[in-house]
Amino acid sequence: MRSSKAVKRMLCLVMIATMLFATAMPAFASSSSKGAYVVTTSSKRDRLRVHTAPWGDVVDYLKRGAVVVYKSSKSGWWKVEYYGGSGYVDRSYLTSVTSLSSAKYKAITKLSVYTKPKSSSTYLGTLKTGVKVSIVGKSGSWVHIAKGSAHGWVLAKYLYRVS
Repeated sequence: MRSSKAVKRMLCLVMIATMLFATAMPAFASSSSKGAYVVTTSSKRDRLRVHTAPWGDVVDYLKRGAVVVYKSSKSGWWKVEYYGGSGYVDRSYLTSVTSLSSAKYKAITKLSVYTKPKSSSTYLGTLKTGVKVSIVGKSGSWVHIAKGSAHGWVLAKYLYRVS
């Protein structure tokens, strides 16, 4: 009888541990997803639809090469922020900017460049609209860019992939 109680307790502990692990998994998944991503549709003419909610109304379109920043996930959809707005997109059309290390990116507006990935750090100067840079790292909404020997941090959503 005691061995039966011990087995029941053990099964109960295993079930509790499994439930705790399963409820914690979305938090682990979303924390590893943070950062900048590039829209990678199947052809240059394709556009990625931006929705108000998962399967909601289409409110915008993103062209191939647009850089977005992951904010959260819901029902398999990612809420992203981009130059001009935010909304939900199909994650399968996004690729991490750091996995495209040989790609060049262009500033789509004047950008402030900082020494660290936060606007309270030392201001280095302004990156002019249209200047091409390489991305060498990322930290949340920020990317570490390089132009020749110069480097610094900018907000990712103001860049566009050109190659």
